[in-house]
This record gives sequence, C-alpha cells and structure tokens, in this order.
Amino acid sequence: FKTRALQTDTAPAAPRPAGIAVDGAVAWVLILRVVDSSQTIELHVSHAITLGRTLDASDAAHIDLSSHHAAQFGVSRKHIALRAYKNHLVVRDLNSTNGTAINENRLAAHVDVPLKTGDVLQIGKLRMRVILAAKAPSE
Repeated sequence: FKTRALQTDTAPAAPRPAGIAVDGAVAWVLILRVVDSSQTIELHVSHAITLGRTLDASDAAHIDLSSHHAAQFGVSRKHIALRAYKNHLVVRDLNSTNGTAINENRLAAHVDVPLKTGDVLQIGKLRMRVILAAKAPSE
C-alpha cells in the first residue's frame, strides 16, 4: 500500500453504497484529506490494514503516516485498523495512547465503527476528512 498526493483540482469519485468484490474481497477507495492542509492520502482497502507510524517498512498491511507528521500529532505506531465489508468500511482504535474520534466522538478501543463520507476521523491530533467510494471494477 502506498499513499500518494492527489491533484487538488480533481474532484473525488462519487460515493457508492457498496464495495466491489475483488478476488473474493471487497475493495473500497478511502481518501483522507488532512484538515487545514493540502495533504491527501488515498488508500485502496480490500482487507484489514493498520495505520500509524512505524520504523518497520516491511509490513505491507500497515500504512506509515510519518510523512504526515504523525509523531508530532500523537499518532501511535499502530493506531487504528480499517476493515472492508460489502456495505461499509469500519475503523477500530487499537488501544492507542492518544485515542481516535469520529466527528469529535471518541471511540472505545477495539470496537468497530462504520466510516462514511464527510466524517472527520481524528487519530491522536491528526484530523482527516473522509471520502469513501467503491473501487471501480477496471482498477
């Protein structure tokens, strides 16, 4: 998995109600726009992945947010997990030190909470607006 910056003049794909099955897994495109920044993170989620900051680049199922100043924002090494389901994508706080919130509502550790377009996901003090869409079958 890689993060990449999107062009700011490109409109995001319109949200769809369900993911697309890819090799038996559901695939979602999750775009996280860092609040008060031009930084954007695009993730293609078809199974469980974790987000945080890490020195171990060998874990393909972990997204390292260090380039987004994760340490300064209090992001834990393995802060949250994302899991794709047919009709939704969920986030789970992994008992992080500085917590996780959706729309300023703090999440309990190890509890799956659905994400939707327009949500503000906060991990530590890093705030990101959620844009969620199904992955196109041609991708």
